[in-house]
Amino acid sequence: MKTFEHTSWPVTLAALDRLDDAIAKEWLEAWSRGDFPQPNPVVSGPVPLAVPQLPLGHVLCKSYRAGTLARLLRTLSGVKNRPRRSFEIGCVLEAAGVRASRPLALLERRRCGLVTSSCVVFEPIQGVTLRDYLLDPAHGSRRSDLWTAIAVEVARLHAACVRQRDLKAPNVIVSEESEVSIRISLIDLDGMTRLSRAPSLRTRARDLARLAASFLAAGETPADWRMLLEQYLRASGGTPPEPREVARLHAWTLAWARHKLERNRRQGRPVW
Repeated sequence: MKTFEHTSWPVTLAALDRLDDAIAKEWLEAWSRGDFPQPNPVVSGPVPLAVPQLPLGHVLCKSYRAGTLARLLRTLSGVKNRPRRSFEIGCVLEAAGVRASRPLALLERRRCGLVTSSCVVFEPIQGVTLRDYLLDPAHGSRRSDLWTAIAVEVARLHAACVRQRDLKAPNVIVSEESEVSIRISLIDLDGMTRLSRAPSLRTRARDLARLAASFLAAGETPADWRMLLEQYLRASGGTPPEPREVARLHAWTLAWARHKLERNRRQGRPVW
């Protein structure tokens, strides 16, 4: 990874080797001039923006601002901010072979040594969200291939010692590479956490339960969900899982998913 600093502005850019020096410096100049997407002053949280005018074609930028005093205090205490965590997790996932948002660069503007605004640049992912895919009746015949593809990718995520706290259908991108191949990619690196060791069964179950809520909301059956869990445990352990292991994880994740759906309905929140 290469790091660049602007000579007259408190701006830095961390770029991966796939971004050559000329393009990296051009991005850094644009960010220092304010030509890069800036954090939206009205909408709180990260704001995704497609930026077609940048070199390398279309890219996806997520801009952030420091915002609250609490965030500044966390920075002072040494806690990495969200954009830096997202960038580093993207690098970890790519090295582990997990199909996820592929990072290109991280830009940071500082004041008095503190990061005041940031921008993470990712390669765009082609496809549709799992939510749209499940709701499209034309894809009904490919459910078995879909369950396997999702199970394998989530197993890879956990094997890389990363969890996704918001593993729901809108954060899974589906693309059909051929009549016999479905590709799954994971997005929303903000919701991911890098762990110091492999996630426990309880942690993995909570991630899967969030996804189970999306399945139930889409009208999928518990039998479909069980099929996905069987494939997940097979991919995680390398051997066919014991029926008791599947049954326990199936009951656990479905119970949590139904509880979450009911709570969202009571609170008037989107079920997925």
